[in-house]
Amino acid sequence: MSRLDITIKYKDKSFERSLTSSDTVHNIIYQIVRDQKLPEYEDGKAVTYGLYIRDNKGEESLDNDLQIGERCRSGDILYLADKNNLWWNNSNDTRQVPLPPSPLPTLEPREKYGCRLHIHNGKTLALERSESVLINRSFILSNLFEGGRMRIKLGLDDTIRRVSRDKHCRIYAQGDLWYVKAYRTVYVDSRQYGDHQVVPLPRKATLLIGEHGWPIEVELFPV
Repeated sequence: MSRLDITIKYKDKSFERSLTSSDTVHNIIYQIVRDQKLPEYEDGKAVTYGLYIRDNKGEESLDNDLQIGERCRSGDILYLADKNNLWWNNSNDTRQVPLPPSPLPTLEPREKYGCRLHIHNGKTLALERSESVLINRSFILSNLFEGGRMRIKLGLDDTIRRVSRDKHCRIYAQGDLWYVKAYRTVYVDSRQYGDHQVVPLPRKATLLIGEHGWPIEVELFPV
C-alpha cells in the first residue's frame, strides 16, 4: 500500500494531506469537511462537495467512488468545491480563474479493508468485509473482560447505561468503505450522529456509543 502526498485547495485555503492509494474521494471529502469545519449549508441549501483535478485534457471532477491512487500521484494538486457553485468561477474578474495543470497520474492497485473494534475494557474484534455487527448493551457486555464486567456490577462504571438495550448502531462494509449507521446517539471523533444517519469511517476513529457513552476504537486494516 503506497502513500500519496496531495495538496488540496479550497478558496484561499490549502491543505496538505498524506493519503493511502485506496482512500476514496468520498472519504477524503468527508474528512476534510469534518476536520476543517467547512460549511454544510449555504443560503439554506446543502453544499455538495466535489474534488477536481487538472490534466492535459482540462478540468475533471473525480467520481466519489474512485480510489485516489487510480487517478493521482504524489505531488498532485486537487481542488475542493461546491459542485453547484465552483469558487474559481466567482472571481471579481469576469474571466474564469485558471487552474494550474497537475502531473499525469500513475495507477495503483485497489485494496480492501477489514475493521478492528477495540472495545474499552474489553476484547479486540476483527471483522471481515462480509460481516456486520449490531452494537447494543448486550454486545458490549458480552465482549468485556471480567474486570470490566465487575466494575459495572459494583457500580463503579455506569457508562453502559448510556448504551441502548435494543439496537444502538451498526458497523458494516459496503463498496470500498466501512460505515456506522447510528440508530441512537453516536459520536465519531467527537462529532454527533443519530436518527439513522450513515457515516463513512476513517482509517482510525474513536466512537462513543451514547452521550458520554462507551468508547470503541475503530481501526481499518488492509486485507
